[in-house]
Amino acid sequence: MLVLSVFALLLFFYLGLFFGQQWYSKSGLLANLGKKLYDLKTQQLEHSPLFKPLRSLDKKSNFTKGFVLVFVLIFLKSLAFYFIGLILIVPIVLLVQGVMMGSLFKYHEKHIGSIWALKKITFFQLLSHIALASLGLWTGFKWLYLKEITFTEGLNINKPLILAALLALVFSVIAAWLEICYLKNNKHN
Repeated sequence: MLVLSVFALLLFFYLGLFFGQQWYSKSGLLANLGKKLYDLKTQQLEHSPLFKPLRSLDKKSNFTKGFVLVFVLIFLKSLAFYFIGLILIVPIVLLVQGVMMGSLFKYHEKHIGSIWALKKITFFQLLSHIALASLGLWTGFKWLYLKEITFTEGLNINKPLILAALLALVFSVIAAWLEICYLKNNKHN
């Protein structure tokens, strides 16, 4: 059941991604969304005090700080996906996020260039998020339909939760490393 939910969530995201890329040229709304997302991410990187270490990645200390910062943000978002899964709305969230990322990819491809590095980063971030989201979704369905566990029992440390958390940690580390290398190589700092 847990593996099935992983594949189902991947399917929701990639359906959204496909439609976001396909509708980009047909919908002015999605074209504007891709541009706005790119502009927001660029402005956030350039002006936010939180992302100061990412602006000067040439220094080894900032590279390490940037890596830790990105890793923590990705992992925290993965934990949020666990709780979103508990309330059973994660498929909708992933579908919408897929459409948004599809429009961002299409904008980046048309105006900036290759999106291969962004696809790798997104894939590992997605795996990190889905590792915990699928467990949250599975637990949420158990609460809803089987009513065999209470909320506190669902939050207890168990083998699937430990495995999902470890997978999320590993995928978060990989995604953070890829993102820091991407930022350093593309001189966004």
